[in-house]
Amino acid sequence: LLTHIKVGWAGAANNLPTQQRGARSIAGPADILLQHHRHCDQFFTLALEAAAASDWQGFKRQIAALHGELDRHIAFEETDLFPAFEQASGLSARPTQVMRAEHAEMRELLDALGAAQPRIDPEGCRAELEQLRAILQAHNVKEESILYPACDQLLGARTDLLDGAQALIDRAPSITSR
Repeated sequence: LLTHIKVGWAGAANNLPTQQRGARSIAGPADILLQHHRHCDQFFTLALEAAAASDWQGFKRQIAALHGELDRHIAFEETDLFPAFEQASGLSARPTQVMRAEHAEMRELLDALGAAQPRIDPEGCRAELEQLRAILQAHNVKEESILYPACDQLLGARTDLLDGAQALIDRAPSITSR
């Protein structure tokens, strides 16, 4: 069904209704959620760099920050965005079911990385981090190229969703490698 959505919404990003919010024009929550993806990517990159340098204290700090941000992001999607999409599309939970399953995989890996003992098993931690990278990359591609444009097309500039997505950015911690 994600393929169906992709085909059905091809080019949707170019034809979205827009709404003025402050000085910027927003079609829907997609651009805000994409911005938050990039913010989370920065924590992930710092965790990778710390693991490569065997800076396990920095690794644990960045994994904790990534875990917190992804938890907030996933909570918004699963509590607000996905139900609104399901209601507007009439597709019940099918497309978002895949996203929810991937969210569960990410949480499981983040829990394992948070509990890991990298000084005892550094290669195991690096391997789990690479597994998380693969899941995140594939997941983000599906959301950013298929689901988010479909949400923008179907949901437009719903204030509740825009405000919820913006809260992710507004409450996001600063990126720091220390």
